[in-house]
Amino acid sequence: MTNSTSSHSGGGAVAVTPHHDATRAALRVMEAKGTAADAGIAANAVLGMVLPSTCGIGGDLFALVQEPGMTRPDVLNASGRGGSGLSAANLSRVGHARMPTYGTSTISVPGCVDGWEALQDRYGRLDLGEVLAAAIWHRPLVALQITGEPPSTREESPPLSPPQPRESSHRTISPPTPSTGWNRSASTSSD
Repeated sequence: MTNSTSSHSGGGAVAVTPHHDATRAALRVMEAKGTAADAGIAANAVLGMVLPSTCGIGGDLFALVQEPGMTRPDVLNASGRGGSGLSAANLSRVGHARMPTYGTSTISVPGCVDGWEALQDRYGRLDLGEVLAAAIWHRPLVALQITGEPPSTREESPPLSPPQPRESSHRTISPPTPSTGWNRSASTSSD
């Protein structure tokens, strides 16, 4: 048995996911002038439909983003937060010296969609609706559930609408705040 390694080079967009539909959605988003962050969101949304045990809107999201000129990547922790009223003081008041292993106090609110929005706000170029539309079109049964149209009446691969320009493709990145989950370990320059 011979091991072989293949190598490819070229220009243009690249996306690698564990499912061809997710890869296709990411590539379509980049072909529509979306950023790698836009493509990652589309791929994540598709993976939530085709491989739901791996990721999706019911889970959390973590991202590392490094652009040219950055000395260290931005880190996004969009893990779920505890429910309202959950605090160390409240847990202590009901007799817990540490976080319990079981029970309602261990349930978190999924952070994936908040993560999509934080990633989109900071690094996206397309509208979030356009990015998610690329994902929805790859799963006809899901599209049917959302729109009520049978898949046979839909286009096979509709073009994404042209990106709507934002204020600027190069934005000044605001300092991280606890509510967004962003952590920058070193200052960077922005255009």
